[in-house]
Amino acid sequence: MLAIGFSSGIRLGSITDLKCETIEKAAASNLKGHKSIRIGPAYGVMTKFSTNYSPVVPDALAQRLTSYITSVRRLKRAIKHGGRYSQHLFLTPQGRPYHDDNGVPSSAIGVAIHRIRAIAKASDLPIEDFRFHDSRATFACNLLDAAMAIGIPVTSALSIITEFLGQSDERTALRYVQYAQKRRVVEKYNDLYGQWLLERTQHETP
Repeated sequence: MLAIGFSSGIRLGSITDLKCETIEKAAASNLKGHKSIRIGPAYGVMTKFSTNYSPVVPDALAQRLTSYITSVRRLKRAIKHGGRYSQHLFLTPQGRPYHDDNGVPSSAIGVAIHRIRAIAKASDLPIEDFRFHDSRATFACNLLDAAMAIGIPVTSALSIITEFLGQSDERTALRYVQYAQKRRVVEKYNDLYGQWLLERTQHETP
């Protein structure tokens, strides 16, 4: 889930409501090395303000998620409750979605974040105040940096961020960037942390 947040900026509420079909129907995107997925009420995935949009995920992550759909670990969870929640990509060990009927994240998310903090602390990464939403802000700020690095004007870069985040107003995207900079997210969760996360997730099942 964190890998999705950091690499696509999708909100936690939408990530917990992703369906297997969401990943299975991933299509080629205009961004090299990425797949486009569709989320929103029209595609059976909850989003804030019921916005329908098409975020992108790296090809490698899309492949891992596709493999996870048919993994023994996930299938064991999917058959619980008579398969009632089997269409959800992510399920708790009890076989339920990581959110309630209103889209509020379950306590299992808090437990998982606590575990991540403990692992990171053991690796000398001080992220005691990390919140899942920081992954969205980090994605936005990193995307802005990448756009500006190749000469794209800030105004155009904000338009790109707005599209990738599924926002309707560029001012909202700007607030994410300002938020990320204020919290020094880029400094705290820099490429070293991203690499550390990827190295760990490559050896663990989501």
